[in-house]
Amino acid sequence: MLIFKTTSKNTNTAKSSPIINRESKLYSGTIYTGKAIERMNRKKLLNIGDKLLTALIVLFLIITIFFKVRYIETGSMKPTLQVGSIVYVIPFSYSESKSPDIGDIAMYRSSTGMEYIHRIVDVTKDGNYIFQGDNNSTTDFSPVPLTSIEGKVVIRVNIVAPVIRAIKNLLDI
Repeated sequence: MLIFKTTSKNTNTAKSSPIINRESKLYSGTIYTGKAIERMNRKKLLNIGDKLLTALIVLFLIITIFFKVRYIETGSMKPTLQVGSIVYVIPFSYSESKSPDIGDIAMYRSSTGMEYIHRIVDVTKDGNYIFQGDNNSTTDFSPVPLTSIEGKVVIRVNIVAPVIRAIKNLLDI
């Protein structure tokens, strides 16, 4: 442990400065001890944590507002979409002025209320759309009107599929 003596220019009197040891650091002319440094580091970490949490909340809100997030439950779209994949669908991506293209992967709601995520393979003469899963040998049961198409799949996350499949197998769901 070291003790420094400094002389004040104004009064020419000696005064002792704080004790400095290996854990002490000098920042902007102020000496901080180990515990003060730990508190500063904790505050920095909490500040970074707060910013990260805020960013995640904002990202979650953006995703829930602008996308429909869906989980792929069947293998009808293999190999493009694996069971357990997560997809992001932009709702209202199609309208009278912006019609779907053949080859788009889109989500539609059937007349029974079920949601399907399949590829558009054809358009009928009356403007309805024919869907088919990439792994299916036949097209879906009936043509789908534009008003039943809920959106286009824009992001596919296949990397989580093996993890989700393993969890489902472990839990026997």
